Amino acid sequence: MLRFILFIIISVVVVEATVEIVVKSLLFEGFRERIGKLPLLGKFIEKLVSCGHCFSVWVSLSIVPVVFIFLFGHKIILPFSIVWWIILSLLVHRLSNYLHMFIDNYIDKFYRNYKK
Repeated sequence: MLRFILFIIISVVVVEATVEIVVKSLLFEGFRERIGKLPLLGKFIEKLVSCGHCFSVWVSLSIVPVVFIFLFGHKIILPFSIVWWIILSLLVHRLSNYLHMFIDNYIDKFYRNYKK
């Protein structure tokens, strides 16, 4: 049970941090601008990468299996079916959004006011 709680906490923090870096940082600003110029799906992917809520779904779908294998080992991956992968990914996605709201509303707000 403790491993599962650790799995959720690590997954939520990694998803939130990854989404923040890609969506808001200057490091990925050029990537976000260039990806919109791609033919076919460029504008769609640009909107997806610029929306934290949308992007966290896809990040959680990729992070959840990695953290799961890291904590539980590759032997348990067989019972880790697609249904559980989607359920846990949506849970991590939602919890990472709550963590993001908390950081934006309380921690970042404190530092913005503190600098003045």
